[in-house]
Amino acid sequence: MRYSFIKSLNHSSFGAIYYFAVPIAIFHLVDALMSYTFPIIVEESVFSNFTLGLIMGFSSFVGFFCDISFPQLLRNLTWKSKLIIGIIVSFLFPLLTAIGRYYSLNDNLVLTVLFFLAASASWGVYFELVSFSKREFVVKEDKRHQYSKDWGVMYMISEIAVIFGPVIGGLLIKLSIFHSALITFLMQFIGLCLAVVIVATLDKKEKLKVDSSVIYKFNLFSEMKYWLQLYKKLNTLIIASIALVFVESAFWTIGGLLGLELFGKQSYIDWIVILVYSIPIIIGGIIVSKLGIRTGKKRLYLASMLVGGIFLATLLFTRDKFSVLLVVFLSSLSLSFAWPLNEAVFSDLLERLNGSKQHLIGLNLSTGSLAYIIGPVIIGYLSDKFGYLATLGIVGIVVSFVAFALMFMTPNKLRLPQKDIGLLENNS
Repeated sequence: MRYSFIKSLNHSSFGAIYYFAVPIAIFHLVDALMSYTFPIIVEESVFSNFTLGLIMGFSSFVGFFCDISFPQLLRNLTWKSKLIIGIIVSFLFPLLTAIGRYYSLNDNLVLTVLFFLAASASWGVYFELVSFSKREFVVKEDKRHQYSKDWGVMYMISEIAVIFGPVIGGLLIKLSIFHSALITFLMQFIGLCLAVVIVATLDKKEKLKVDSSVIYKFNLFSEMKYWLQLYKKLNTLIIASIALVFVESAFWTIGGLLGLELFGKQSYIDWIVILVYSIPIIIGGIIVSKLGIRTGKKRLYLASMLVGGIFLATLLFTRDKFSVLLVVFLSSLSLSFAWPLNEAVFSDLLERLNGSKQHLIGLNLSTGSLAYIIGPVIIGYLSDKFGYLATLGIVGIVVSFVAFALMFMTPNKLRLPQKDIGLLENNS
């Protein structure tokens, strides 16, 4: 029976990517829930958007360190191990957040900030572990190299789950600390169980255990050499990725707060901005997965960024709350093609790269970490100065300018420094 199920995963019309996306969807549901509630809880506890930005940015600072160190420290872990460990670590996020909120209610600002920083750090660790796992899975399991289809499916299923995160978060934030944390733990446990089932069935020859006799050490300068060689060839792609994630960081930093500003705390639809931002990503994922785009991915996703940025910039002149929702929807719909296509481009590069692929995965993920390091701090500062709507408008101007410039600077064929990477690996 187990053999039949394994065959169905690998040979069904759906493919393994659909089954893998199920625990990933639960993971993103909980992550979206916490991404929505965490900034609201922190802002209500520390009373400063700038401090909120610093705490939010700390998770990405930790994530950036993970991006640098994991390619060396965890190179003997499979995608399965990273997935399971990442989900287990994610249990710390709601726990530490609840403890931080408890101390804020008791007017202990120092412990409040410390526990929020610890929660933010756990966020950075578990998110990078699962992100490494996803990218390794796609390149390893897809034998036909239909990466744009794979990532279209991944974003489609994940975003279906993500749209429920703010809705559930909006309800949980009105409960007690204990009850909201308990419900979050239950959802995480369901995701962990589903991940174990998928891990136990896919590619049974690959075990969870690792070779403990091999000891890997982290050398910052060694990893930076890898990144420097890759960056020389992929700099336009790296800049585009940072700009793309910068938009996401803006919405997840102040989207919930903007919803509260537009509709009020008692409306029960304060999550609407995040919801309207998330739904179009599902549409883009469906379209990209159906088209299975193989050529012209870079140009298409830069054009998607340009149009999305222009729409977002119009928020500088938009005040009606329903018009704001329409603009957010149109901007996100334009950007929805960029997400899976960006990942597909990196998967193409991973498949072409000789030797260890961990360094390119780390560099890829570092773009998101960098955007989330600088993003929340900048967004928090701008929000204090100009308000939430004007801040999103400024983000739109920046992103559209970057996308327009890169359309002329990005080469048609990205070449990898295979020889230089090979020399580095031989000397390591």
